[in-house]
Amino acid sequence: GEAGAADKAEGLVKKADTEKKFAALLHKLTAKFPKMLKVVKDPQQEYWQKMMNEAREKPAEKRPPAAEDGDAVDEEDVEDLDATDEL
Repeated sequence: GEAGAADKAEGLVKKADTEKKFAALLHKLTAKFPKMLKVVKDPQQEYWQKMMNEAREKPAEKRPPAAEDGDAVDEEDVEDLDATDEL
């Protein structure tokens, strides 16, 4: 019954003591019992794939142009490193 199959599986796993033997065992089992395999999608991969597909389908939203090297910088955004704080 099932107990015998479980013991047999445990014995097979113990024999597969190297990566190569374990890979061979998995290959044989998947060939012999293909219906035991279930394809599962990674939810995170599915989420990012959906994001990529949506980005391709709709045109990019208007973005401000990237600053060029010669563009002026707002003075408000620059910290005055010469200013010294007195204690």
